[in-house]
Amino acid sequence: GPLSQLVARGLQILDAKSPRHLEQAHPRRVVITGHSLGAGVASLLTALWCDSPPAIWGQQASPSNSQAASAAAAATAGTDAATAAGAAGASAAAAAAAAVADSAAPMDVVDDVPTVPPLEAPQVPGTAGVSIECLAFACPQVLDARLAEAQSEHTMSFIVGDDMVPRLSYATVQDLRNAVLLLSRPGATRPQGLPTPAEILQLETAGEIEALGRAYAALKPLVATSPGRLFPSGRLVQLPPNGGAAWEVDHSAVDELRISSDMGAAHLPRRCLLAVQEACKH
Repeated sequence: GPLSQLVARGLQILDAKSPRHLEQAHPRRVVITGHSLGAGVASLLTALWCDSPPAIWGQQASPSNSQAASAAAAATAGTDAATAAGAAGASAAAAAAAAVADSAAPMDVVDDVPTVPPLEAPQVPGTAGVSIECLAFACPQVLDARLAEAQSEHTMSFIVGDDMVPRLSYATVQDLRNAVLLLSRPGATRPQGLPTPAEILQLETAGEIEALGRAYAALKPLVATSPGRLFPSGRLVQLPPNGGAAWEVDHSAVDELRISSDMGAAHLPRRCLLAVQEACKH
């Protein structure tokens, strides 16, 4: 559709334009970042460059200029992201990426959950020691499970709370539709053990967490069957919506839509920036 054509065109422009901006900088390290659609473009561009790096990166970088080159490369990536995704999202993504990069140590996480280690930022084959990494904020579902996992060395996707965008795809929308239809069936045709929507609301009002968990466990295998499942690129880091430590999650954390009052607001660039800044304090 028009949106996919726009993204494809944006990738072509970035792939052709960005190396020219970086030609004089000779960067040793390239960090690509973006928010929302910009994060999807950033993660796909990173995968593209890791697979087929720009020819100019085969030139030898000047060690004396490596620090300035890294800053120039990051600034260029932020400018391109602003063109593709809007100034507000790009500015927040650049600031959040800077907060992650400036953190003195890997982001600690809540008890009993492993620390989120930094990206390996591997050197790109065929280049003069150039490393590349992507910090994607609220990245859409852009790759299948195998390809998304393959980007884990160089791409990290950050998710705030119940943000719907990293969980939104044709497959997850179909799953939600299937769940609504199944729960709305008359009693005789509804699978045994599944509560009605009214009963679910009563359980939620009464705080019956265990009963709700049993209902969810019975429902999910019946509805989460849609093909063509997609995921955000790379490693997935969950950020609490109201501040606190981050933790690394697997694909199951984004394999369904979470219906909540915060599913839209959690996607805002400012919320993402604040969540990253708070996580870096822990």
